[in-house]
Amino acid sequence: MKSYKRVFALVLALVLALALAACGQDKTPAASDGTDTKDTKPASTGDTVKVGFTAMNLTDPFQITVRDTVKKRCEEMGWEFQSGDGNSDNAKQMINGGINYLVLCPVSQDGILPILELAKEKGVTVINYDSACADQELVACYIASDNYSAGKLDAEYLNEKY
Repeated sequence: MKSYKRVFALVLALVLALALAACGQDKTPAASDGTDTKDTKPASTGDTVKVGFTAMNLTDPFQITVRDTVKKRCEEMGWEFQSGDGNSDNAKQMINGGINYLVLCPVSQDGILPILELAKEKGVTVINYDSACADQELVACYIASDNYSAGKLDAEYLNEKY
């Protein structure tokens, strides 16, 4: 059962890393003379992409695996990575510190709304995973598993083995 969680966490972290890359792509077409029509530098000062990560419980092996995998991917991309637990103050400090992206799994669907509003105000792209925020209009994307299907697969596996 543990190996299923690790594999799922790895897959989810890879999807998150892909989402970070996709959310950061410039979709503005080039002008007819071939020049860019928009400044594509990150919103923070300088050219460094800064990613903040916060999860509801960083003692849970699943959340730790997701955090570590996203951190590794950020390092591979040459991006700065910051992490904190589900405390709203951590997310607020990261946003005010100039992150470009906030990857989060909120403790409370509604309690995270002030953080999402602040992120919107500061131009921070929010990637929500695992536990949905109450207002999905404030996030760039939401990544979650199908727990019903996962439970079915677990039951089938147990039935075959025992």
